[in-house]
Amino acid sequence: MGFDIKTIGLLFLSICLLSLCHDQKLLPTVAGEDCDVDLRGFEIECMYYMNKGEPSTLINPNDRCCKVIKNANIPCCCRNLGRKLVYPPGYTIADLLNWKKVLHCMNYCGRPLTPASKCGNFIVPRGPPPK
Repeated sequence: MGFDIKTIGLLFLSICLLSLCHDQKLLPTVAGEDCDVDLRGFEIECMYYMNKGEPSTLINPNDRCCKVIKNANIPCCCRNLGRKLVYPPGYTIADLLNWKKVLHCMNYCGRPLTPASKCGNFIVPRGPPPK
């Protein structure tokens, strides 16, 4: 059974369109879908503003970090903070986070975490965000 060039072209176009829709979050989220892309976005665009290291002060995140925060599946990300990282070896995402900085970034970008909710092993405090 052979395929003609028109059929192969339509198949290729369909795959490209589905890929584009998935990347742009235009397709509905599948139950149980992994949030690797969101976690990578946090690591790449937001870790500078949320890490335990330098800078030690709170810094407002840039637009790219806020875009990640606004589009991320936060509950999925919170459930997966215990994942081991390739680098640094033996660490998890949660090991690298300064929660005061995380709360600041989430609030600044308009997606505050719900008080008393759990994100990884962290329980979001009640009351105003820490200064």
